[in-house]
Amino acid sequence: MVDAPLLTSVVALFARPFVIPSSKSLGGPFKPSFGLSGVVADPNPPLRARPVPRRSNTLDTTWMVRRANKPPDAPSLAFNINRSAGLAHHGAAKTPLHFSIAMNLDDQPSATFSEYTEFPSPGPLAARFLCFWTQTITGSRGIYEHRVLPDGCIDIVFIDHEPPMVAGPWTVPFLARLAAGSSITGARLRPGCASGMLGLPASELVNQNLPIAALRGAMQHIQLDRVLDQSNPAARRSVLAQVLRASMERSAPFDQAVLAAIQWLSRRPHGRIDHLSHWIGISERQLHRRFSAAVGYGPKMFQSVLRFQRLLKTARETSAEQSLADLSSSVGYADQAHMTREVRRLADIRPTRLLRSTESTLQMSDLFKK
Repeated sequence: MVDAPLLTSVVALFARPFVIPSSKSLGGPFKPSFGLSGVVADPNPPLRARPVPRRSNTLDTTWMVRRANKPPDAPSLAFNINRSAGLAHHGAAKTPLHFSIAMNLDDQPSATFSEYTEFPSPGPLAARFLCFWTQTITGSRGIYEHRVLPDGCIDIVFIDHEPPMVAGPWTVPFLARLAAGSSITGARLRPGCASGMLGLPASELVNQNLPIAALRGAMQHIQLDRVLDQSNPAARRSVLAQVLRASMERSAPFDQAVLAAIQWLSRRPHGRIDHLSHWIGISERQLHRRFSAAVGYGPKMFQSVLRFQRLLKTARETSAEQSLADLSSSVGYADQAHMTREVRRLADIRPTRLLRSTESTLQMSDLFKK
């Protein structure tokens, strides 16, 4: 029989809010002030997820991910996705992608809703930014929960009136919790295109959110206060595009070898890294170093994340009659068991549950061309 006082203590422990520090270099844990509860990671945009390097000044999300899992009877997400027909790739006109997501918390009649929309990057920003996006959490009460998944990107994020943050690349999922009334505006950088603008290697941002004020480089000089002064998401998005366009003149150039490697991997889901290294003409060790600096992690991890995002995209576009085995093979997995292991690693959820309700966050990229 379980000792009652002991059980009470354990329940009390897990009922307390937890705030997990993003980096000791910030002088202590980052305390989000927009009304989160439960197990909380840094307030990344409700979008994606990323890796856990084993070093003392970064958070260990392994426990956090397990702790954040919903029980089997947790409320499910309901998606209403309005797709644009024939979405074009980079360089052509695109239509915004709109996602309406509702979650009923604690089996109560009133729901918390998320309105999430991606917009094509305007003009010259399209070379560096994959998309701009907004998300608004509405509802009379409650917390909106969103499973954030890896996608190989870095985001510049504004949450309500908090100082802007940079959300680094992740390789594991986490659960974002946002209170009703939250308003988020973001700009998503293309894989491999962030470090020159942010002024530091992308590997230093893995599994972290850092205030932009802590970064060196071109981002230090842009007038982000102008974005915070705007009263609605559309105005924030417009002004953010203006200030980012002005900052591009001071950005460092891309690593063209890494960008070529990204395209090579996107066309070859089964491609071997030694073949990629030979094709580019540099050693595997140098390729890994340069890839990590530009993307956040090595080419093998990026290949896994890209294949995972291709799975999400393909699953939403194909017939419901397609078997998981056929779907796995079509996107580059060795077999269904391989796909299941990768989904567990990158989403910590069963494929059947994930593929019913999740969209790729690389919809506007050109990384899924045949």
